[in-house]
Amino acid sequence: MATVAAPIDATSTAAWKALEAHQEKLEAEGIDLKAWFAADAERVNKLSFDAGDLHFDLSKNLVTDETVKLLCDLAREVKLEERRDAMFSGEHINTTEDRAVLHTALRRPASEKGQLIVDGQDVVADVHEVLDRMYAFAERVRSGEWKGVTGKKIEHLVSVGIGGSDLGPVMAYEALRPYADAGIDCRYISNIDPNDQAEKLKGLDPETTLVIIVSKTFTTLETLTNAREVKTWMLEQLKAQGAIDGSDEQNAEAVAKHFVAVSTALEKVEAFGIDPANAFGFWNWVGGRYSVDSAVGLSLIVVLVVVTVLALISALLTLRRVAITPLGVTARTAQPLPTKWRVIVFLVVLVAAIVLFKNPQGLLHYGEVTMYAVIIGFIALCFALVNLIGSWVVTARARLRSRRPKDAATMIAMRRILDNPKRAWRNVSGIALAVFIAGITSICGFIGASSTAPVEGVPEPGLAFIRDIGTGGLLTLGFAAVLAAVSSGVMQAGSVYDQVSEYRMLVLEGTDVKTLNRARFIEVLTPLNTVVAVAGGCSMLLMFPLFAASMTKPATLLSFFGGIALCYALVSVGAFASNRVAASLNLTDWRADD
Repeated sequence: MATVAAPIDATSTAAWKALEAHQEKLEAEGIDLKAWFAADAERVNKLSFDAGDLHFDLSKNLVTDETVKLLCDLAREVKLEERRDAMFSGEHINTTEDRAVLHTALRRPASEKGQLIVDGQDVVADVHEVLDRMYAFAERVRSGEWKGVTGKKIEHLVSVGIGGSDLGPVMAYEALRPYADAGIDCRYISNIDPNDQAEKLKGLDPETTLVIIVSKTFTTLETLTNAREVKTWMLEQLKAQGAIDGSDEQNAEAVAKHFVAVSTALEKVEAFGIDPANAFGFWNWVGGRYSVDSAVGLSLIVVLVVVTVLALISALLTLRRVAITPLGVTARTAQPLPTKWRVIVFLVVLVAAIVLFKNPQGLLHYGEVTMYAVIIGFIALCFALVNLIGSWVVTARARLRSRRPKDAATMIAMRRILDNPKRAWRNVSGIALAVFIAGITSICGFIGASSTAPVEGVPEPGLAFIRDIGTGGLLTLGFAAVLAAVSSGVMQAGSVYDQVSEYRMLVLEGTDVKTLNRARFIEVLTPLNTVVAVAGGCSMLLMFPLFAASMTKPATLLSFFGGIALCYALVSVGAFASNRVAASLNLTDWRADD
């Protein structure tokens, strides 16, 4: 196919010179976005355009009506529209390599098979053949049909690439990470610094890890260097764990079970040890970060469940963290969730405590002091474990809500929580103590206020001790609630200052300040609800075997829910205070050219 003419140098055109003169004029007059809005009430309408289902609002950019006109003149002079049409038709507009540029074909529906023939190939048919194989493979991994060398299900995914074979998937993964509910986390390696790779592989179980090597030619120096290092790590770790014996035969089996490729160089793929049947190709007309819609995006299809990845990338991209720089994207890794073993330990201890509390008299032959020491020890241990599982539970709740957020504020809030679940838990962790105490004192306080009649299951000598706990606990509850609320308010205010750049960028992009304030409130309320449910539920379960008869009394319920209401009220005050801090930053008055 004959190539089209080389692109026109935009800087050599008359339209470019006109734009330079226009820029000089604007700078001389003073570029003031706020003043432009004040001078022209129709600025938004004039600079807003619809293209299909997309709406573009250029009013918040540093442009005028004249700027847009001159840019359109430049586009016509360089024949942009003609080259666009040539691109869609499959002409070789890449004149340096004499090939088509058809990343747009990656988004064509299967119904268009046979309608785009380029260099003798049915492009749409080729694309969907690979996509079908990708989705089938992803389903095997997600369902557990694809297993590692020891028969374990894949729980971790490592994608090795560089440039366009890495940036696109990383960007999309960061944007869509709240939807990654397949139970498989993903990490991306592109930096050949061994320290970076060590950090990316830290904590991974090789028996449950699958590696995707992304290299079209399978000769890219950086990618193959990292691939060989990951291969060495995989085989050494599997041998150390006793999964393989280190023989050539078992090493080959391990590589075949734990490595797949995105490449067209099948011979090189096979020489590496990867079964060519597990190689997914793409074409010379796919290049750069646009390749994310091709087999390069295989990691996204594996990790993201129920989400049609390729259709949602453009829609959800605007919700990615705007404060991340290109370098930040390449260096940033997802914070792993707290491990599930914490939950198991918590449940085991809680069940053991409940069983013990059902018959505390069994400890009396060791002495009353020992009995109460054991009871108090179990209560303290359960509270400690509440904090241990706190961030895990908060993350699980945020992931659930982020799957179908009802509005932008909820989506922003859940994304912030998922970016740093430990921080989200710390913002309200102090309330866990107050709520836990509320559960304990609601029972003991009732006993303290009741008659001196014996309480079923509690020996008479211990009643005075319990009453003292109730009295002291009520005082502790008040102090703990106030201190926790103050701490929460301070941390929320500090978070506002830490994220001020992000807030300002979101405002500039058109996000309503009320939406940001609501997102901040939801960001606090979600972990707070979790705290109340976990800490309050845990304390009531612990007290139930001891004081089941007392837990339905109005005074008990009033004390418990009154303590929780106090915590909510004080934390809400802190949340509203953080909004006042945000208002003091004058986000709406911040100029884009500052």
